[in-house]
Amino acid sequence: MSSMSQVTDPRAVVAELGGLLSSTTGVPYYKQFGALVRGAITQGRLKPGEALPPQREMSQIVGISEVTIRRALQELAESGLLDARAGSGTIVLDPASPRAVKLAQSAFDNGLAQVESKPNAPLSLGIAFASLTDGYPFFRPMLEGLRSGAGRPVAVRLFDIAATEANGSLDHAPDLRGLDGLVMMSPVNLQLVALCQQRALPCVLLYTDIADGFSRCVVVDYAAGILKAARHLNETGRKRLALVTAGNERFSTGQITDAYHTAQDMFGFAQRDEYIIHAGYEEQDGHRAMQQLLKLSPRPDSVLFASDYQARGALLALHGAKLRVSKDIAIVGAGNVLGGTGWPVPLTTIDLRFQEVGAAACRIIEAQLAGQATTLPYRTSVRSSLIIGRTT
Repeated sequence: MSSMSQVTDPRAVVAELGGLLSSTTGVPYYKQFGALVRGAITQGRLKPGEALPPQREMSQIVGISEVTIRRALQELAESGLLDARAGSGTIVLDPASPRAVKLAQSAFDNGLAQVESKPNAPLSLGIAFASLTDGYPFFRPMLEGLRSGAGRPVAVRLFDIAATEANGSLDHAPDLRGLDGLVMMSPVNLQLVALCQQRALPCVLLYTDIADGFSRCVVVDYAAGILKAARHLNETGRKRLALVTAGNERFSTGQITDAYHTAQDMFGFAQRDEYIIHAGYEEQDGHRAMQQLLKLSPRPDSVLFASDYQARGALLALHGAKLRVSKDIAIVGAGNVLGGTGWPVPLTTIDLRFQEVGAAACRIIEAQLAGQATTLPYRTSVRSSLIIGRTT
């Protein structure tokens, strides 16, 4: 996603990039300009073999000093995206060429060494979310992973994006000054993503997947754990598997629902629309969903939940209905946030590895700060697994 038009003339592209520079972000101009040129190269707007304008001319076009231009281009040359030689001008290189890859790897190693040489330099990260009370029971383990992934102190600033703004307009842009990067929880605000792009601020989207040529996404492979859970339930004789998941606005809901339908087909579970319920992630949501499922005929003999908290509410509903877990109905949670002694009995749960999600986000931001955006995949997937407790 970019607000820039598809201009291809190098001078016009440079002029357009200059219009995206901001004096209010706190990010040095050389970093902003370098990130914008890097994005234009990776998006194919500046093509291999094309010559950029002379540095003095670029300085006049963009409106920043020639020294700043030179510093930005030098970092891009060190990472293998430009060939800047005295008397030969600055030529765009193919990011996939052997020379560019070798230079990028060398710069990546050097960048990590610089990060490791300053272990006490704090990393300032923002975290944007729609509401901690709706959909973020997994915030704490993600935050633990975010902090452990840095290997140095991490200062966190929270941005509460109103639920009405989550996928719509951004009425009040948050103050991003002083941040090294921004982590965005699902659902994301696309205008905030665009703001990060314009300000050359590293941005990582969690539990969602978009292709804008700028952001990096860390997602969970829900299918791996769900299919293991379905196999386990099938082996214990279950035939009617229900699903309690989150709202349709969340990226994870589609992934979980697709995996659920795959499990139905693979293991021959009954297929009924009433067996799928959309609810919030909290205990009371699982309690209400379980009560709704118990009214069906035939009722399910096993239920997958999108969070351990939903599952715990379901256990309370079963107790109130004088039904036994797992003899009458098997319960599988998700998140592995209750631990081995989760009340009232150890829960069978799909481990979504949220600490790994947070650690991956932190590593990605640090690599971007080291100037290695082109070496990073746009999508990083964390594989879920199954932990068997006493509820199945």
